[in-house]
Amino acid sequence: MDDPRTNGSLSVQAALDVLGGQVRANQPQPWTPAGFALERDRQVEELSACATEHQWLIRPEDLGPRHSGRMEHSIFGSKQDGELVFKATKGQKFGFWPYCPPNIVSSMADECFEMRPATPAQYLQRLHLMDQLSPGLNGLAGFTHLNGLFSIVTTQRWYDARNATWKEINTYLRSMGFRPVRSDAYDDPTRWFHPTQNIALFDVGQSNILICGDELVPIDIVPIMPDTFMRERLIEFMKEA
Repeated sequence: MDDPRTNGSLSVQAALDVLGGQVRANQPQPWTPAGFALERDRQVEELSACATEHQWLIRPEDLGPRHSGRMEHSIFGSKQDGELVFKATKGQKFGFWPYCPPNIVSSMADECFEMRPATPAQYLQRLHLMDQLSPGLNGLAGFTHLNGLFSIVTTQRWYDARNATWKEINTYLRSMGFRPVRSDAYDDPTRWFHPTQNIALFDVGQSNILICGDELVPIDIVPIMPDTFMRERLIEFMKEA
């Protein structure tokens, strides 16, 4: 097959469409561990079958040298400034997705938002929204099997950069129209919301936003389009401008 770094033949939207599109990814569902596992496995089966049919599978040995990466991904390739690397999801994990329990009635913001395991569709929706926030940052290279388990493979440039300060993060996100959402445990907000665009950012932190020259680069933050219930809670806990 062509080099997945350059063929550009697979779009995030095409992969999302296999699983029912953005509506499916954003659809709120009652969450239980067993129910989540069934839905995750069903989506993996659908994506795996489609990847085989359309030759979207990449051999692990074609990804280059493997590095440990962080919690969500293994990193493949040359970790040189400006070079493209591959990021492959680990095991049966596809990142995290914010969840707002409907039965929680609390004035404590941190009790109203939870980070739970994401389905493949939710992971792909994150990529789709990240491209709106930072066009061209990530690309969908395809899919592979690592240690026998299905994995989503993306591309991203490697940045030899420092972590952003909270002051820089605050200035950057406010300039884009985001408002901080209160946290009970932290002075600096890890959740942000754009009321006009209805986009919320979770897991925002110094390790997830880099300073590269004069540019701020968001790495592995979690953007979502919240449903009506979560939107109401985000507005409730937004800090004053």
